[in-house]
Amino acid sequence: GSDPRLVGGAVSPTASVYGEPIILTEDAVVRVRAKVGDQWSAIDEATFEVGVAAANQSNLKITEFLYHPTGDPDAEFIELQNVGPLTISLSGVQFEDGVEFDFTESQVTQLNPQQRVVVVNRLEAFAQFHDVNGLAIAGEFSDGRLADEGEPLKLTAADGSVIHDFAYGIPEQGWSSLAANSGHSLEVVDLNGDYAAPTNWVASPRPGGTPGRNTLIPGDSDRDGDFDSSDLVL
Repeated sequence: GSDPRLVGGAVSPTASVYGEPIILTEDAVVRVRAKVGDQWSAIDEATFEVGVAAANQSNLKITEFLYHPTGDPDAEFIELQNVGPLTISLSGVQFEDGVEFDFTESQVTQLNPQQRVVVVNRLEAFAQFHDVNGLAIAGEFSDGRLADEGEPLKLTAADGSVIHDFAYGIPEQGWSSLAANSGHSLEVVDLNGDYAAPTNWVASPRPGGTPGRNTLIPGDSDRDGDFDSSDLVL
């Protein structure tokens, strides 16, 4: 809570000196300086969240995305879900390819187990087609939009490791024609499957998608590209 330097560079007698690890009992922003000889470093800062796990490839998954809405081109969205057993921190998680978005300053920085969160192109457009009450919406893409002809999507963790890095494509490459031409979203079939495989995605049961809801029977899939009743949870 205070700068450890005195005028002239000496260490203040009120500065905190730690000889063992600091135990945090609640979320905190920690700011530190280091002194080597007569030189002080610049302030280094880090945010620590207590009782949550870091988001990574095993616990955070893209579960649905809408890249070619028919009602309003700005109604695009990407849905993510915490599939792990612990609450996870989204701080530092970023979309880097396809669209850009940083969860650090977003409206949703933590996800409880099985909770879903949505990132949208433009909230006003998204809200025309979906009930946003009770829906966790992190915010709007800071840059870019999802290409109608397909493109790579890359999601990285706070430590820079890759959570997702795959490309979706067009019907001629095996991807759903309903998603490409009729405004349906794509929903993942196998969370641990190949995200780059067209067979691991099915079209949503209705145009516009189903953000915030699971409509797939776990382990079921639609291999022929035509969504039918066997792919729905009734």
